[in-house]
Amino acid sequence: MTAIIGGIAGLIEPSTFRFGQQETPSRRRIAAISFAVFIVSLVGGGIAAPKPTPEERARPEQAAKAEAEAERKEKEQAAQAKAKKQKTRENEISALWSKIVDAEKDCSRRADIVSKLNWNDHYAAYRPVQEAREACRKSYWAMQKVKPSKSLSRSERDAFDEAIEVCADANLVPNVLCSILTVLNGDMRPSAVQGIRDAGELAQATVAQCVVSFLKAAEGAGVSVEQVILK
Repeated sequence: MTAIIGGIAGLIEPSTFRFGQQETPSRRRIAAISFAVFIVSLVGGGIAAPKPTPEERARPEQAAKAEAEAERKEKEQAAQAKAKKQKTRENEISALWSKIVDAEKDCSRRADIVSKLNWNDHYAAYRPVQEAREACRKSYWAMQKVKPSKSLSRSERDAFDEAIEVCADANLVPNVLCSILTVLNGDMRPSAVQGIRDAGELAQATVAQCVVSFLKAAEGAGVSVEQVILK
């Protein structure tokens, strides 16, 4: 700064003319002085930066809000996609259980009729038992056609395949009915009667195992009992 002011002082030293004329600076020096003064004002005070407008001041805040909103929407969309996938899975597994129930419902209906028969009249009981046996055989083969959705993973499908096989075996009711028919035909040996009891207990145990196996497979796929059987 001192050097600049000193230079200006040298510039403003007047160049005089003789013969009593008034001392005046030359035009070149006037221009130089004006430029030097301008430089000093810049160095001393600096160039004043323009003040930001309200819009410019608001831009960082708006950008932050926009980024936060984009992040919120992204999370919301991800959550919706996850919920939709879960709902689809629940519907598929629930539909699979419905197919199992549909496959064995005729067997269950006729077995229920048999359970209410008057066993004192062998002739009246024979035909309903025979019809129930055939219905349960058909249910078994219908169960073999029930397959889990291909949208499930390989391990999940394997678990449901095992559960379906257990449920198909639950239609062992024909074995019970065959034993009953044997007795109705006049074979009253203790072994024949005991065969009815054994086959009945096995059928009941297999039905319970069917439900447990299916629910275990459903839980492995992330679906609860309330979302499947109780739906």
